[in-house]
Amino acid sequence: AAQLAEQYRKGRPILVGDAAHCFPPTGGLGMNTGIADAHNIAWKLAAVLKGTAPVELLDTYETERRPIAAQNTAERVHNFHKIMEVPEAFGLRRDGLEKMAKFRATAPTKWLPRFVQNFLIGLAQSEALRKLQKIDISPLVQQKVQETINEQIPHFDRIGLDIGYIYEDGALIADGTTPPIPGDRVTQYIPTTHPGARFPHLDLSVSGDYCSTHDFLAYDQFTLIIREEGQAWETAYQRFVEESDIPLQLVRLDQLDLPRNLAQELRALCEIEATGALLIRPDGHIAFRSNTRPAHSQLLFKLFNQIFQNQHQHQLTEEL
Repeated sequence: AAQLAEQYRKGRPILVGDAAHCFPPTGGLGMNTGIADAHNIAWKLAAVLKGTAPVELLDTYETERRPIAAQNTAERVHNFHKIMEVPEAFGLRRDGLEKMAKFRATAPTKWLPRFVQNFLIGLAQSEALRKLQKIDISPLVQQKVQETINEQIPHFDRIGLDIGYIYEDGALIADGTTPPIPGDRVTQYIPTTHPGARFPHLDLSVSGDYCSTHDFLAYDQFTLIIREEGQAWETAYQRFVEESDIPLQLVRLDQLDLPRNLAQELRALCEIEATGALLIRPDGHIAFRSNTRPAHSQLLFKLFNQIFQNQHQHQLTEEL
């Protein structure tokens, strides 16, 4: 079965996980999608309950998560039918087990003595086994089975679906750019700081001490990342934290004690120029990216008002 709720929130009730979406287990995305739902709504609920964000922020949960669930549902249904091609490659019927189960459950079969039932079922199983054993003697069957199995890769290698999704709308501000598009959205992942994407991981280990770019993030507050010429952003940040209750931390890339090669990789990963900035949400997704534009004193206040209200993000970016 494949089911997707029409609404994720109506008033106080909020649907998460299997209550919001249910699809075949082929590919194992059910729990992943549900955990990502909770990851998305948790910080928004916290902000509303603490009074640092309006209740309208909760509307962005469905805006962001439902399209991802719809995408994953379609992929799982596709995989469900795709995996049935494996028994067909052996010469078996894709509905063979279903037909056997129905045969066991029909009234005439139930009336037969148990040894007769077992004999009839044994005949069917023997025929199925004979077809399965063809792979040992038939090169054509071997080739067909191998080709069919190779086509099942998206069931198991699906990093693109796991962490490569990008929210197109919601608690974020678009920057007018086009996100990188992988050749295969299921099995390929392209790290990016495009608004709506998950802030990418980069191994920053030095002298055996493991460190990731994700260690910069705080999961109970927003993170503002700036570069060496981000003085205007730092000034705006100081004013914002003095006058706002919204939790926000600052990370300056030029003040990190990193070897030159890692510092270069990190700057490239962030995809911003020396005067640019990244605003990252508590769930690690990019809320705003300014490639080159320096901040003015009121910019952060306007950014958060727009992000929390979810109002016409694509139209207001130029005004900011």
